[in-house]
Amino acid sequence: MKLLAIRDDDACFFTDPARLARVHGPLLEKGFPLNLAAIPLVSANVKLRHKKLRGEYEPFISPEYRGREACFQIGDNKALVDFVSRTPGIHIAQHGCSHAYVNGMAEFDISDRAKIGEMADSGKEIIEKAFGVRPAFFVAPWDRISRAAYPVLAERFEGISTGWLTKDTVPFSWMPNYIIKKFRHRNYALVGGALMLEHRGCILSPSSVPQAVRELIMKNLKMHDIVTLLTHHWEYFNDDGSPNAALLNAYHEIVSELSERKDLRFASFDEIRRAVRSA
Repeated sequence: MKLLAIRDDDACFFTDPARLARVHGPLLEKGFPLNLAAIPLVSANVKLRHKKLRGEYEPFISPEYRGREACFQIGDNKALVDFVSRTPGIHIAQHGCSHAYVNGMAEFDISDRAKIGEMADSGKEIIEKAFGVRPAFFVAPWDRISRAAYPVLAERFEGISTGWLTKDTVPFSWMPNYIIKKFRHRNYALVGGALMLEHRGCILSPSSVPQAVRELIMKNLKMHDIVTLLTHHWEYFNDDGSPNAALLNAYHEIVSELSERKDLRFASFDEIRRAVRSA
């Protein structure tokens, strides 16, 4: 049985749960799991570095807050907390700490292990306080993780969802695991008890061509038993709240098509970790 994880990034203080429901309703109504990557203490002053996106600040920040020198705890979004608590199937992963830059670098792409540990721990406490659960999986902002950060995070989480594991970023002590992964053509690696899981560019966004994303998913499902599809709920809406109907329809069609497959099951990251460890 093949396993498919749906990962949605950037849930935070600014997230409108009605938009989450609009995007993922067809998934959740079928009882399928959603891996929601939540920012514990989001910064309102994160400027864009993505050439494909327009504007000065990260679009998931509400327009009236953009540019403020302040951070906001996810638990203060009571509507979001209530939505998650009453919606079966949502599994919370930790998405960085503030989703900000540290000395000009993505916050978990730095080399200061003490700072990395401090951010990871404080973020985990905020998530637990908000949702009553300790996040088992970690997702770094922009999937940027330094060689120094990997072991710090692996000590604190049961798994990490990222883009690609590369020889230039994995710790030297992990090289045997990395070589085994490459030799066996896997998109994951077990390091101790922690699972490192790659999405390998399976991303549905306004800048992608839905048919190309669908074909990439199908290609990965032929090659691998585990696949992660990454999306961002805020990308399905404009600043004025109007939906991107074409993107919504494309996502819902992909979910519907995949749900019909008898050889595939939608899965949480934790379920995938258990399956890999028991294999």
